[in-house]
Amino acid sequence: MMIKRLSELSDAEMGRLLRREVDLEKAMDVAKKILADVREKGDAALIKYTKKFDGVEL
Repeated sequence: MMIKRLSELSDAEMGRLLRREVDLEKAMDVAKKILADVREKGDAALIKYTKKFDGVEL
């Protein structure tokens, strides 16, 4: 995973980032599934998503 600091982006990079299209419907669907999983499985789900999205194993 590549991490970029907003303060270090050039004007062109910032422009591309801000113009990027996002499928909000898909993002909301994914977020709803994650929230439902956390409600159902609690800490186990949080640990799973922390590893998946942050690369940190708790």
